[in-house]
Amino acid sequence: MSKETANFKNQAGKPKTVPPGSLGLPFIGETISFITNNHKFFEKRHRKYGPIFKSKILGHKTVFFIGPEAFTFFVNNPSITREDSNPSLVQKLFAGPSLPMVDGQKHLHVKRLVLQAFDPKSMNNYIPIIDQIISHKIKEWEQRREFTWIPEFQKAALLIAMSLLLGSDPDSNNLELKPVIDTFWKGFTAIPIDLPFTTFGRALRARDQLLSHIDQSIQDHRKSSYKDMLGSLIAAESEDGSGLDDEQLRLEVLHIFFSSYAGIYLPLSLLAMSLAKSPDIMKRARAEVREKIPDGPLDLEQLNKLTFLDQVSREVLRSNRLNASTLTARIKEPIHYLGYSVPKDWRAYGGIFTTMQDENVFTRPDEFDPDRFGPDRTEDTKQENSYIPQGGGPREGHRCPGEPHVNWVMKLVAVRLLKNYTWELPPQNLALNSAVFPIPKDNLKVRFYKTADKPVMAKDKV
Repeated sequence: MSKETANFKNQAGKPKTVPPGSLGLPFIGETISFITNNHKFFEKRHRKYGPIFKSKILGHKTVFFIGPEAFTFFVNNPSITREDSNPSLVQKLFAGPSLPMVDGQKHLHVKRLVLQAFDPKSMNNYIPIIDQIISHKIKEWEQRREFTWIPEFQKAALLIAMSLLLGSDPDSNNLELKPVIDTFWKGFTAIPIDLPFTTFGRALRARDQLLSHIDQSIQDHRKSSYKDMLGSLIAAESEDGSGLDDEQLRLEVLHIFFSSYAGIYLPLSLLAMSLAKSPDIMKRARAEVREKIPDGPLDLEQLNKLTFLDQVSREVLRSNRLNASTLTARIKEPIHYLGYSVPKDWRAYGGIFTTMQDENVFTRPDEFDPDRFGPDRTEDTKQENSYIPQGGGPREGHRCPGEPHVNWVMKLVAVRLLKNYTWELPPQNLALNSAVFPIPKDNLKVRFYKTADKPVMAKDKV
């Protein structure tokens, strides 16, 4: 238990008051601050108020839980639900109740089916598809030498999502959906006014375009056998033999498509940046890859041997501002925590990045230190829900089903980069912007070389 949390517990008597915090301006509350820079919103208020605080967001009084103990309370409390909790903007963009928006038996049933698409057997089917796309992109980067990496990782992530979920040819390099997914993306931070010329209205039209592609892909997959993620989702069965019907499939695929796009290009971008900024760590990772991975095709067994690279990938997800919080939840019945009462129908969030910065769990949390996950330290095991990059909680709860998927995609890409290539970052602004999912302000400029083409300096030799 942290000293901070202990102090709150010492203050706790019978729950009488709502948590500390400000409700902000009439009606809009602190919505502008929350949307403008959600990471800053969480970090500033956590420093001021501690592990639980209140605000008013999008017209709803809202409570926030930060830190391993508070987050565990949040994800395990039966009085906190995802049903009927998310803003209408989010519900409309996702076109219906996919996994993040349901609870209870329906959630458990669908989650168990979706998880089958992320089991080791299924993942081994995806590796050749992803490897093919990444290898093609690396050849392009080798020819170009100097470029900005964020747009390139976005393209790669889109091609991966299209190949796994729409059955696209990995060699096609078909980026026709890039403007569609970008327009859809912008809707999540737009004013929710549905008119043809508004950002939100255009986002809904983009959503419909994506759904049209998804519907066609479901029809095609029903007719033939595909060894991709949509094929695995269609083949998934519960104990009674039931599976996902087409309506639930389209909702889950839309959600996974959106999550995969951001959930792949952002970690890959930050992985490449972190390695370039840490030459000694890049050196160790490259040595491990060259020692343990032979030339030729990759599989999950090989990727699982890369223990140090696994630590690097996990530290990238822990140390960078990727996800500020969970999606919205709702208080079904009054709850009590650390001496505070939270009334029914308040909204609730669990803080993700701020929880993973707890100095009582992670030594010098602001430093990039993959060894914190090594066998001699295992800092992430000190406390339940201290390492929660994809949401934490039980596997069959609201934790992202794609968590292992993201980790091994990062390792796969790192293998292909480190085996025969090196890169450096020219002078630029590497500070992250204030977007919902922050990226380096200069889009990560890079000089990219095949190692044979650029002599490795003595300090970088392996």
